[in-house]
Amino acid sequence: MGTKQRALCCISQNQINMFGLFKKDPVKEWQKQYRELMEEAMHIQRSGDLRAYAAKIEEAEAVAKKIEEAAAGKKE
Repeated sequence: MGTKQRALCCISQNQINMFGLFKKDPVKEWQKQYRELMEEAMHIQRSGDLRAYAAKIEEAEAVAKKIEEAAAGKKE
């Protein structure tokens, strides 16, 4: 690979990273975390431990609030 090609390669990679094409969307991660927490809460509820169920639901609601805030921020 020549010097010019290497320089072009580095420039294009910097431009791609600059625009955030490969940046992970935190909302998607929060949605996944919310689904996992709700599934765990369901299993806890079925086992009969309602205090642990309430704590898990509280965690899930906190994540849901983050998702709603991010969605509201994008609309503005």
